Amino acid sequence: MVGVLLLGIYITGILIFGDAQTSPNVVYVDDDFNESTTGWQIDHFNKIQDGIDAVAEGGTVYVYNGTYNENVDVTKTVTIIGNNSVSCIVLALHSNDHVFNITANWVNISGLTVKGAGIIYAGIYVDHAEHCNISHINATNNIYGIYLDNSDNNTIINSTAFFNDYYGIYLVHSDYNVITKNNFSYNDDGIYLYYSNHNVLENNTAMENNNWDVNIYLASYNMIENTTGSGKRPIAYYDSNVNIANATFSELILWNADYSVIKNITIEGSSLLDNNGIIISDTDYVNLTDINSSNNCYGVWLKDSHHNNLTNLTCTRGDTGIYLFTSNYNKISNSNFSNNEVGIYMNGYHQNHNSFSNNTAIDEMYSAFSADDDSHYNTVENLTIASYITTISFTFDNGISIRGVDEAPPNPAGMEDVGKYVNITRKTENSWINISIYYEDDDLEFVKENTLRIWRYDGTTWEMVSQPNNVNVGGNYVYANITSFSIFAPLGELTKGVQNLRTGELFATIQAAIENASDGDTIKVYPGEYDGPIVINKSIRLVGDPVIDGHGGIAFNITANNVTIDGFNITNSSYGIKCNASGFYIANNT
Repeated sequence: MVGVLLLGIYITGILIFGDAQTSPNVVYVDDDFNESTTGWQIDHFNKIQDGIDAVAEGGTVYVYNGTYNENVDVTKTVTIIGNNSVSCIVLALHSNDHVFNITANWVNISGLTVKGAGIIYAGIYVDHAEHCNISHINATNNIYGIYLDNSDNNTIINSTAFFNDYYGIYLVHSDYNVITKNNFSYNDDGIYLYYSNHNVLENNTAMENNNWDVNIYLASYNMIENTTGSGKRPIAYYDSNVNIANATFSELILWNADYSVIKNITIEGSSLLDNNGIIISDTDYVNLTDINSSNNCYGVWLKDSHHNNLTNLTCTRGDTGIYLFTSNYNKISNSNFSNNEVGIYMNGYHQNHNSFSNNTAIDEMYSAFSADDDSHYNTVENLTIASYITTISFTFDNGISIRGVDEAPPNPAGMEDVGKYVNITRKTENSWINISIYYEDDDLEFVKENTLRIWRYDGTTWEMVSQPNNVNVGGNYVYANITSFSIFAPLGELTKGVQNLRTGELFATIQAAIENASDGDTIKVYPGEYDGPIVINKSIRLVGDPVIDGHGGIAFNITANNVTIDGFNITNSSYGIKCNASGFYIANNT
């Protein structure tokens, strides 16, 4: 029994020793290795995953130049050294997975190109891992280049992340990482810190990214220094009170920089892309004045920032002029947000008590002003929109979108516009808007001012908006409370004028209306005195009850067939009506 026991211990010892021998400290991977290679499947492999599986904990995997079609899981502490980041390529075998998925601590990886991760996956994904070192990596043509998820105390150095669909490098809930001497360019965003704190980013390049070279959200106490952005201009990041004037940046980021004063700043991102802008995150009581942030992604983006005063901004020809995300009690005034996709945009968990005054947002692709649901107690005064230049003031609740009108609908019979239009869209079921639309005295040539009301056009017909709906003749504005949305315009009764009832077009003279009419049209002449002589050379109906002054000659000279003249008072003429045609109908004239 003693001998048998000793034999059992001896045999077990041999097995353990044999297993240790099959876990070498160093292995080699080359896509040209095969069963004829010395050490094949012991310490020489043609798959990186096989090499990692075989190497001892803490060992090293050397990868020679070649193309490796794999999705690699790194579940142990290893060092992976590629021979050359350009010629040593790891291409995702399955695009619905990461190229490298690192879940172990103290992993070192270098000298590789990683590409081909699609959908929501990354070239290198570090998942709940610490103390990893990523260097001389080229992460390209993935969804994410390098992605740190709940991973702390890692280092990314001397690497590149180009042409990834989302972000060059993305940190989510990842803290105390060091990211230095890298290049994150030509992605959607270059660097994005999301709920990630106490990271050090220095001496990096992030340029020519589609949206933002550097983006942050709820990311605290990070150090971002010496970052080169689009146009090879600096990206400025401040995390405390600062006074800045007379400077040009590729991008400006303020985090926790309360009571800062920013004046006469120009933001110039890419000359080819509408990227970058100003990010104000978790920052209150800032004065931002005389800013030119045009041709950028967002001219100014406020995130969880309150009580800021922004005035004299020029944020044009970009994606969004100014974007307020979950930001309250801000004042935005005397600014130009024109020629963007969206002029002014509010979105988030709540955006309340903001005020906008004396701003312009014309020729927007989608909307001049847009607010999503959970928007309350905001006020807008004197916002000018287009295509028909229109100035409006309003209060509202919940989600609305406002834009100009490209082509004015024809007016209803007997009514005339003042050239002011606004298109309002409901974005939530319980939205409402109390709006005032302004006009000038010069707009009232054909309109009885005291009859002006706001009318709604539903795509086919006009109807007057229900009460309250009235005009303030002293203040030159029409106001109404609106809960059913479409195109709106102030319309009033005609004081004088000539209107083509088919087209709704209004003319100052009867002759001008005839010249612009088509056969079969009805032309309505509203009360007033009009000058002759008038030549009717089209088959039209001319109706109304005006006075026609013939000035001693022929008031009406009919040269076309099938003409109707009904309801005219003709004075001071040698011939009231002269007919040189047939089929005419003349009635109720004096």
